[in-house]
Amino acid sequence: MQKPSAPALESGLEILEMLAASNEPVGFNAIAASLDVSRASVVRFLKVMKQRGYIEVDRNSGRYCLGRRVASLMPQVAMKELLAHESEAVLGSVVEDTGNSALVIYWDGYQMVCLNKKMHEASIPMQEVGTRCVDLDRYPWGWIIYSTLTGHEQLKAQDRMGDKRFFLDHYKEWIARFEKDGYCYDDQNIWRGVRRIAVPVYDQGGEIVGYLGMGANPLSLPAGKVARYSKVMKDHAHRLSSLIKLQQYPDSSYRALKARA
Repeated sequence: MQKPSAPALESGLEILEMLAASNEPVGFNAIAASLDVSRASVVRFLKVMKQRGYIEVDRNSGRYCLGRRVASLMPQVAMKELLAHESEAVLGSVVEDTGNSALVIYWDGYQMVCLNKKMHEASIPMQEVGTRCVDLDRYPWGWIIYSTLTGHEQLKAQDRMGDKRFFLDHYKEWIARFEKDGYCYDDQNIWRGVRRIAVPVYDQGGEIVGYLGMGANPLSLPAGKVARYSKVMKDHAHRLSSLIKLQQYPDSSYRALKARA
């Protein structure tokens, strides 16, 4: 049986493997000579990989070496697994306490990934586990992410939005409410008949690693219960952040706190 072929992907992986195996930066000619593609193709591969942070140009030699994005991949994988695992009980509690569906979103610095969710039959299904999204304007947790980006990153994020004008017209109002209340509330602003509450989840360094989100309809989340359910969401997001931090601390003295988190 013939193996499926993806020449561009294979070339990119060969470049990464070559740089990883070398004790010093590698020049363009050496990289091009190792690949069975045109030099123009090599230029394109290197440009894209450099833009995405997988390779860098050594300042002294002008040659190529592995970028910081490669070094960050393993911690990201570990954090995704940790967040997915620790969210299992938390999501169940959210569903039980609110009568609505809940999910946890992981943010890797470029895209949002739905890691886990629990549904309530009286609420809405929400997105499927494994869904990946880069358009920050479609989700209340996207407003919080946008606020953490640099000016250049915000411009790039705007290019990926489905309705940039709507987002920019309402962003200051949304983020001001988040900074005041500690949660984001989407009252059918994006999807008619859908109300959502989102609260960030933090690691031990205070960095946002994901979001705890609740999805509802106007019947399962009437306006009079928003304040109550937002407090529930903040409490559970704090609990999830605590569980993440406890797993990151190697000191066993923190283990005793887990039962109370």
